[in-house]
Amino acid sequence: LDTLIHNTNGGRVEVVNGALMQAFVIVGGEVLVNTGTLSFLPGATGNSIATLTNNGGIISLGLVTVNVSGVYTQNAAGVLALDVQSGTVFGKLTTATANLNGMVQITPLGNPPYTGATLRFITATTLNGQFTSWTVMTGKKDWVASMVFTSTGVTLTMTPRPILTKREQSHSSTAG
Repeated sequence: LDTLIHNTNGGRVEVVNGALMQAFVIVGGEVLVNTGTLSFLPGATGNSIATLTNNGGIISLGLVTVNVSGVYTQNAAGVLALDVQSGTVFGKLTTATANLNGMVQITPLGNPPYTGATLRFITATTLNGQFTSWTVMTGKKDWVASMVFTSTGVTLTMTPRPILTKREQSHSSTAG
């Protein structure tokens, strides 16, 4: 469902057991994702949400910046997905307050030249908690992601997974 949502009356938009694909979002109230998927399409602009809560679904930022004027909350069963195309083109979330838990799913696109780049994908005035896990959805290369959590945001650094020589593989399988 490709939709324009314009809700300035403070109501609720709820995603349950479905997918909501957004090209442009202006929501004056709350967006609640329970078991469905909320995806922001490439080229989306004006994404502004008062409150965004992920109770167990997937919020896919894609390659856009999503602005939450109030609180972004991700509970333990929630997944935040973002695409990374380059050191400057990747999904971002800005919010006044971020309450983090659950998982982050990172998808590298194409053959990106961002090895070692620090990607600040969450910017918040106040950040509480941390994601409990993250995974890189592998494409052409096998990537390793590390995250740094501060009081005002989360940064991601991606590097290619080292390729072990046959000797290193043999040693690592016998060690331990």
